[in-house]
This record gives sequence, C-alpha cells and structure tokens, in this order.
Amino acid sequence: MDEKANESVSSAEAAAESAARTAGESAAERAAEAAVQPAGTGPDGVGAQTAGEAAAGSASEAVAAPDGIGARIEESKNWFERAAEHIPGYKGYKEKELRREADKLLREYVAERIEAARARLESVALAVTDRGELQLLAGVDRTGRKLRTIRDKYLFADYGYSGIFDTVKVGDEILDRLYRFDTQSQEDALRLEQLAATLSADSPSLRSDLGLLDQRVTALDQSFNEREHVITGVGR
Repeated sequence: MDEKANESVSSAEAAAESAARTAGESAAERAAEAAVQPAGTGPDGVGAQTAGEAAAGSASEAVAAPDGIGARIEESKNWFERAAEHIPGYKGYKEKELRREADKLLREYVAERIEAARARLESVALAVTDRGELQLLAGVDRTGRKLRTIRDKYLFADYGYSGIFDTVKVGDEILDRLYRFDTQSQEDALRLEQLAATLSADSPSLRSDLGLLDQRVTALDQSFNEREHVITGVGR
C-alpha cells in the first residue's frame, strides 16, 4: 500500500510540474508575441493603440496647439512671409512709416492681375462679337465692367490719414488680419488671371466659365471691402 501511495504522489507531482511548465511556456509565448506585434495594433493586428502612443499623440497635439500671444505672433509672421512672397519691397504694416508703401504695393499687384484678366476678357469679347453670339457678349461685357470697377478700387483707394495710417502702434491681431487679407487678395487675383487666360470663344463651356469668373470677381470685391474696413477701423 505504501509503495502504491508513493507512486500516486510522484505521478501527481509530475503532472503538476508539467502543467506549471506548460503554463509558463504559454505565458512566455504570449509575451513574445506581444513584443513583436506592431505598435498600434490589437491581437488580430488592427484597431488598438498603446497608452504610450495615445499619450504621445496628446502631447504632440498640445505642443502644436496655439497658446497665447506667442503663438499668434508666430502665426502672424508666417502670414507676413506669405504676403511678401510675390511682392518685392513689401515690408508689412508693423512700422508706421512703411504702411502706406506696403498697402500701395499690395494694391498695385492685385490690380495688375485684375487688369490682365480684363484684357483677356476683352479679346474674348471681340471673338464673340465676330461670331455674332450676342447673348454671350452681354455676359462678357458685364463681367468686364465688374473687373474694371474692382481694378480701380484697388488701384486708386485713398484712405487718407485715418485708421492704420494714423496709429503709432498696431496690435498683432490686426497685423495678422491684414496679412491674411493681403495673402488672400493675391491668391484670388492670381486665380482670376489664370481662369481668364483659359477663356476661349470656341469653348462650349464659355458660358459657365464666365459665370465662375464673375463669382470670383464678386469675391475679390468683397475681400477688398473687408480689408478696407480693417484698415480704416483701427484706432476707432
């Protein structure tokens, strides 16, 4: 009986040792799999994100987020660089004695783009007239008049000595808005010129192209009015 009991105890101990070893191997295998599994994936390889990655992402977002005056100044500088990119001599509005020159350079640049678009439209009008398409001619003339009007607004704007030109110090927020308007005006005027350059009296889409050009002229006119409001409203 004692021998059989001893054999039973030995068998039980061996079984327990085997089970423990198997469990340990399984745990080690799972750990190894987790170690080689690509970051940002779950057990099936998709869909999960580690806490460290989530924390790193949140930290990156926190660093990238605008934070107070310093960030606004940095953003303003970036807008200034964009505004000055295509206009030689443009030095912005920070220094009072340079503001009129910066304003003049910006308006002249935009007016040149508008005039190029108007001149192209005039040649299209002649071609449309030669073809006898009077219905199209009315739309061409209407858009041409709009272009001439907005060109003159940019070219001959006179703000006197009010607003930004009569204020010694202009806040960073106002400067930022002005640089944004200047950048947007340049981009809008350039797109206007580029669209006008593609117009052709032979094009079956001329009517719709004229409609799009007309919309862009209206948007540029609205941008001018908003910019003028910022310039003359400073100091009030």
